[in-house]
Amino acid sequence: MAGVSPLRQRGLYIPLRSNALVEPIATKVVAAAPAVAMGPLALRPVDSTKLVDVANPFEMPLPVDVPKSVDAADGLATASTLRRSPLQSTRSRFRYTTCPGCGNIPLADSIFCRRCGHRLLEGQNVQSLEAELESLRALHVKEITWWQFSLENLRKENEALKLAGAQQENRADQSLQLSEQVKELSRQLAVSKREIELMREDLLERSTDLAAANRRNAELTALVEKYVENEGRFEEVLQSERQRISEEASAQVTAAEMREQALRGRCKLLQACCFRLWWCLDADLPGLDLASAAESHGQARQDVDSIPTRRMPLPADWRSILQFQAKLFHSFADASSPKLQQEAFLACRLPPRSVRRLLQVGKRRTCLMWL
Repeated sequence: MAGVSPLRQRGLYIPLRSNALVEPIATKVVAAAPAVAMGPLALRPVDSTKLVDVANPFEMPLPVDVPKSVDAADGLATASTLRRSPLQSTRSRFRYTTCPGCGNIPLADSIFCRRCGHRLLEGQNVQSLEAELESLRALHVKEITWWQFSLENLRKENEALKLAGAQQENRADQSLQLSEQVKELSRQLAVSKREIELMREDLLERSTDLAAANRRNAELTALVEKYVENEGRFEEVLQSERQRISEEASAQVTAAEMREQALRGRCKLLQACCFRLWWCLDADLPGLDLASAAESHGQARQDVDSIPTRRMPLPADWRSILQFQAKLFHSFADASSPKLQQEAFLACRLPPRSVRRLLQVGKRRTCLMWL
């Protein structure tokens, strides 16, 4: 029967007062289990037969905390560890079982009751008491062994319970960590989904931009090809136009050179004419001798003007000649101007008196210019 002491199983438990024989001894032996484990038990050889380091069983037991576990390595109390005390010749000869005054069970060597002081009768037989003590000693050893086994089981159960509690705490911590990891992974998954969605939108936008860029590139390529083609045609037209302009320019340059040569000749003739006029108008200069033209094949030519045989003298200062040329050119310009032509046209319609007046004005201007 688990959980029941051997004394109760054998019916040796006496439900008396708190100073009964069997139960207090068993309780005190169990309470003194650490002391028993420290060394073998021995009986006191002088006054009584109570155990060493055990309180008086005939007094009220003190409250003792029962240890939760007993280390098996310290040793167990067995029958071989209990020593029998030597027989004493001072034991009482009176036989008694209980005190008639208080009902207490006195010790075997007591004459008076230690509780109420009643004189006891003849003691019990020593041999029967020793046999009973041996049986009680064996029962006590079994009781201690059972209690030690129970305490060991209780210790193991406590350790298993602590281990289960630690495992439960570890599982709770692991479950908490797993829940936190699940939350973190859920958050990371949501962030990853959001990033994938944003990347998908960005990819769509980039694909749209790429399609637009491809279309723009095709348009620009066609435009460049068209521009190159137009540029080629324009280059051909420009080349032909450049050639035409160069031909026209060369023709104009030739005509301009010819006109320049003609104008240079005319200027030279005009300069010679001006010089001759200036020389003719200067009265201080000597005259020139005229000579007839050379005859050709012995025959003289009558239609050739006579030329001077001497060179015309050069003036000391050319500025007077240049001033004369300028005045002469201004007179020619005024004569050929549209204003004088208009005056000449009006002169055809004016009366003779007005015409004469205009002619006189013109002569005056011409004379002033010559001067």
